[in-house]
Parts: sequence; C-alpha cells; structure tokens
Amino acid sequence: MSLTLNNLANTVGALGDLAEKKRLLEQALAIKIAHYGTEEHIDVAATLTNLANAVGTLGDRVEEKKLIERALAIKKKHITSPLQRINSMSSYVFTMKTEKCTIQI
Repeated sequence: MSLTLNNLANTVGALGDLAEKKRLLEQALAIKIAHYGTEEHIDVAATLTNLANAVGTLGDRVEEKKLIERALAIKKKHITSPLQRINSMSSYVFTMKTEKCTIQI
C-alpha cells in the first residue's frame, strides 16, 4: 500500500498539488515504519528522501534538511562500500544544493 501511496503522491505532485503530495508521503512513511517495526529500514530512507523533496518544494528547507539527514543516517548503516555510498548520496547533494550545509559521506 505504501508503494501505491508513493506513486499517487508523485502523480498529484506532478499535477501541482504539493500539499497533498506531502500528506500522502507522510501516510506512506507511517505505513512503512509500522510494517517494518522500525525507522531504520532502507525502504524507510527512500520515503524520507521523497518526503524531504516534497517539503523542500513547499519551501521548508529546514525540515527538508532534517529529513534528508535522517535518511542519510539510515543509508549509512545499510550501505558499506564507498562506491555505493557515493552513488546513493548523489541525490542528497543535488537536493541540498540551495542550502549552505555539509553532509559527510
């Protein structure tokens, strides 16, 4: 169900309803956390990243940064090789390009 909500969120976001996109991603995130029983699952990190992008598009860069940092912390636990880290973290760098911050990979 969370995958379908995520897809629906992307569609409504593309149609311009960014607040609804955020709401759907928050719902998808809650479902994933309940399903896995933890926030530390790699699939939760993916949804956190999507939610961060939605929040950032709505203008809340501080919350966007917090969500990206949460996702990054989860990914660091699951990705062990340096090349995997570089590849998976590139989206965080692009997302944060408008902010003055340092993210250590």
